[in-house]
Amino acid sequence: MTLDFTDPATLLASILTLDLKNCAITVCIASGNPDENIYTFRRVMQSEKLAQKFREAVAEALSQYREALEEDNIELSDFVAETAKPEQEIEYLNILPYDSIKQQISPVDHYLDMDAFQHDDPGFIRQMRFYVVRIQPPASPAINFYQHYSPSQMLSRSHLFAMWLQRDTYDDLDQPTFLFERHIDCFSCEEHMFILQKSNFFKIFSIGELEKVARETLEKLEKKDFIQNFQRFKKDSLNNKIKILKLKNISTRPYLDTLTVDDLHKTINRYNLPIQVDLVGNKKKLVYNPKSPWAILHLLDDAYADSSMTKNSYYLKGKREIRRK
Repeated sequence: MTLDFTDPATLLASILTLDLKNCAITVCIASGNPDENIYTFRRVMQSEKLAQKFREAVAEALSQYREALEEDNIELSDFVAETAKPEQEIEYLNILPYDSIKQQISPVDHYLDMDAFQHDDPGFIRQMRFYVVRIQPPASPAINFYQHYSPSQMLSRSHLFAMWLQRDTYDDLDQPTFLFERHIDCFSCEEHMFILQKSNFFKIFSIGELEKVARETLEKLEKKDFIQNFQRFKKDSLNNKIKILKLKNISTRPYLDTLTVDDLHKTINRYNLPIQVDLVGNKKKLVYNPKSPWAILHLLDDAYADSSMTKNSYYLKGKREIRRK
């Protein structure tokens, strides 16, 4: 079976229904500083038995989504800021505009040139970030499956210890041993990225393009001059990856250029939001409080709505706009 690249949904279906038995498999481990875009990769020199274990782990991790696909109970949606998502949902990100992501994963294409992974390389092990299971179907581009990984998953660095049976006596397992989960955080094929576990996706990838947009959005807000304690607001926002993505969402809002502090004040009063509004030199300003670090960002993202059915007001987590017919 070859992969169908007609559109992301069709490609996703092709990957979920792919028979892995005839696919070649390679495992690479990435190590490096999470604040940098370039990782060092090492290739795991594995036996066929271990390769089969990884093949089975990928199949098992995808099984719930494959079953959901068969039951027509799977949703493919665009990547958004909030980390929470329904279990049956997979988020999609086209990584062509994101050179930082492409730069981080491009070494996997040249896995044959990688040095072999060594358990006695403390510098590499100390900064392990994730591993990639590279699945190569016949006559199709490779699929990379990513899982967040850390030094604590090396048994000798874990707070756990293990015993193993040798003849009739259990003994301490003191050989270097690495633990791998039967989970997947995200996977990519060509420019298409499918995200299953978003919080780990952010642990794996540092996305420089999002920070650039976030800084531009903060510059716009600073010029509007309606946030008191703005420098602390800016610092806290840029130090949090989810807030950076939230600012990216805010940057696309059509009302951002015309938004006024009076508009915001009306919303604060309507929904009784925990945001203080002060007069500073006869100018009304929202007071950023580090103890409520998300309040102003949620307000700027227009994350509140009223229900015409219940007459109640709600905060909309993971809001997506409905396109009316």
